[in-house]
Amino acid sequence: MNVITPGKLMLTAALALSVTSAAMAGKMIDNFESYKGGQVIGKTYNSMPWCRFGAATNDNVLATDRSTKVIEGRLSAQYGVFWPNTFGAVRYGYDRPTDLSAHSLVAVKMKSDNSATKTRVKFAITNGQTTYASRSFKTLTDKVQTLVFEVGAGELELIDGADSYETVIKTAMSLGFNFQSPEGQYIETIMFDDLMFATEEDVAGSAE
Repeated sequence: MNVITPGKLMLTAALALSVTSAAMAGKMIDNFESYKGGQVIGKTYNSMPWCRFGAATNDNVLATDRSTKVIEGRLSAQYGVFWPNTFGAVRYGYDRPTDLSAHSLVAVKMKSDNSATKTRVKFAITNGQTTYASRSFKTLTDKVQTLVFEVGAGELELIDGADSYETVIKTAMSLGFNFQSPEGQYIETIMFDDLMFATEEDVAGSAE
C-alpha cells in the first residue's frame, strides 16, 4: 500500500482511512509502555492521566500486559463496557489548557474482545466546558484496526457547551473516545493502544 503524499491526499467522506505499518512520523500521545501491568490508569470521570465515565462503563481503564489483550509492545489499555446502557467514554487528560490546533488527524489502534460487537466509536475533545465529537463513527471489530479520525471545525460537531471549536481546540483539557452500541445486550472489553497525532504522510487511503 503506497503512502499518499500531502499533495495527493484527498480527505473526503468517501475515503477509507488507514495507517501504514511503517514507523509513523506523528506525535505519540500515549503508547502505555510507561505503566505497570494491571495498573489502574483511569478510575473516575476526572482522574488522570485517563478518565472514564458514562452509564455503560463496566470497569476502570487498566494498563494490561495479558498476551490476549496486548495490541502493540508490552502493554495496552483496556476498558470494560456493558450494553444496552447507552454511552461510555474514555479521555486522556492534560494538566493545563493545551493548544492542539496544529493537528488534523488522530490515530489509535483498537479492538473488542467480543466477536459480536456492534460498538461505534467517535473521537471527542473538550476544554472542560464544551465538547466536540466526530460527526461520523467507526465500527469496532474483534480484530485490531487502526482508526483514523479527522480533526477540524468541519469534521467535529458540538456535543455540549457553548464555546466555539476554535476556543476548544486551543484550550483543550482532554481528548479521547465516545462509545455507543445501537442494539443488543452484551459485555465487552475494548483494548486500545498507540494513541497519537498522525500526519498526512502516515495516512494511506482507498475509496470504499
